Amino acid sequence: MSKDNWLTLSQTIDGTVSEKWPEIPQLNQPTPGGQASSSGAAGFVYSGLRQEIVPQRLLLDSRLTPLERNGWLVFKMLLDKQGYSVPRYQDLQPYLAQTPYGEQASRETISRVIAILRMTRWISLLAQGRDSGTGRIVGNMYILHEDPVTVQEAEMIDTGYAELVTKNLHHNIKSVRIVAGNVAEELAEAAGTVIPTRLDILQQRIENTSSSQQKVPRSSDSERGKITLVRNPNSAKKPSSEPRAC
Repeated sequence: MSKDNWLTLSQTIDGTVSEKWPEIPQLNQPTPGGQASSSGAAGFVYSGLRQEIVPQRLLLDSRLTPLERNGWLVFKMLLDKQGYSVPRYQDLQPYLAQTPYGEQASRETISRVIAILRMTRWISLLAQGRDSGTGRIVGNMYILHEDPVTVQEAEMIDTGYAELVTKNLHHNIKSVRIVAGNVAEELAEAAGTVIPTRLDILQQRIENTSSSQQKVPRSSDSERGKITLVRNPNSAKKPSSEPRAC
């Protein structure tokens, strides 16, 4: 997508968000456990199609853990029919609990999920809502991507993208530092390069898929009992129908 198209999209969404921002819609979700807290809202707009499909690339992205993948799915589930949602931290916490029967995830967990999804470009920050009286930030508006955008597109949509990556190089959570370090290398490599078009990206994916399929051995030549990992980018085959012990 060209720079002009991204800017037009961002301006259109920003206008819609400005009209809806003060209103926090009721969400069809479990009742959050624990005490209520006055937390800001995190809004999401979806850039993909509305049908209930889980992107395969989301499952194959080795930069993400099940927690971040689950976070992306929760954000998409909470979208309304117009592809718009403003869930608060306290609304997201019950969905991302990390222990069985856990009431809710911590605010730090929600913040970490959003940071990693933003650095890996599955979401992009579009705008920040501020209190008209105090100027305090009361919430963020994100765009939820069905495919991660390129580094160049991320810097164009999310003006604070590079700053976020730099700041997270010294994060107190190791997983965040690891992602930030690898993304920082991507930023350095992408400096000064031309923004690829959607057609360029699609062609590159087709070439990568063809190359991966050529490297996959035929089933008759593969080792007996060898299990292909879900996150293996070379996995082009469907899982075997034969029962296996977990």
